[in-house]
Amino acid sequence: MRAEVRTFPKPRPNLEALGSVRWEMIAVVRMNPQLLGVGVGPRMRVSLPSRRSPTAPALAACCLLLFGVACKDEATIACQAELAKAQGIVKSSGSTASGVKESLAAVDAALSACRAAGRTSESEELSKARSELASHLEVLNQRSGRQRRAKPSAAETEELIKHGDPSCPRGMAYKAEDSDKQVRCIGPQPIRMPWAKVREYYKAQGFRVDATDAPPTLRVEYGAERIVFGYEAANSANAPKCLTYYPAPGIPWQEAVARVTGADLRRIKLDSPVPLPDGDVPLHVDETKDKLVIALGACSP
Repeated sequence: MRAEVRTFPKPRPNLEALGSVRWEMIAVVRMNPQLLGVGVGPRMRVSLPSRRSPTAPALAACCLLLFGVACKDEATIACQAELAKAQGIVKSSGSTASGVKESLAAVDAALSACRAAGRTSESEELSKARSELASHLEVLNQRSGRQRRAKPSAAETEELIKHGDPSCPRGMAYKAEDSDKQVRCIGPQPIRMPWAKVREYYKAQGFRVDATDAPPTLRVEYGAERIVFGYEAANSANAPKCLTYYPAPGIPWQEAVARVTGADLRRIKLDSPVPLPDGDVPLHVDETKDKLVIALGACSP
């Protein structure tokens, strides 16, 4: 006995439904042209068909056809608007301290909007941009607080541009005087600074520096920012055995760790050793709603 094989025609798309939904949405967009390109607005009234309805794929296709992307919610629209605004401000503002502050405020607003919208990729890029701006602003503020010194000669400036400046921590940079070129900082990071270097460097930046012998400690302060360096002995030529950092309010813990170690933000993990070229450094983060304390090295509990 031969089995009978029967074939059935494939279901045809409901072109009539697609056409009716498409023209209905086009009519709404014509009445509300401000909706075009920014997703579904509050005045658009489209009755979504049930999951079993053949018009559901048609509606999705029509949304893509009209707007070029999937329909967006209000939080995503706000994220993208703040992101575009921040990009414009960063491009137009200068490299002065006031310009960097303006850029930083715009990036902070965009970061808050994108975090609220759950936009992970945008938030990560904005966090990276914020860290770079904050580091640049810190360099500008530190330079403005330095003790005035003799202006370097043209030959000295070229030497700094070529070989770097050992008087500022590695990972930072600043614009050379009377030049468009950058001077790289090649000095030790705070986590690797010996006793004498801490006193010299932070006094030059306008920080208050206090020393104690028991335990051997250097405490530096500038406004709400405070760093405590703990050594094996006073006037030690070695790096501190413990560095405790109390950053100014509003600084994320990852950025705070990067400021005193020079570590790559992407490689900093909570309560895991910080990877540095000359060896990892133990890390402990104590963060509450009202305070943030970063402990690096062999710090007592």
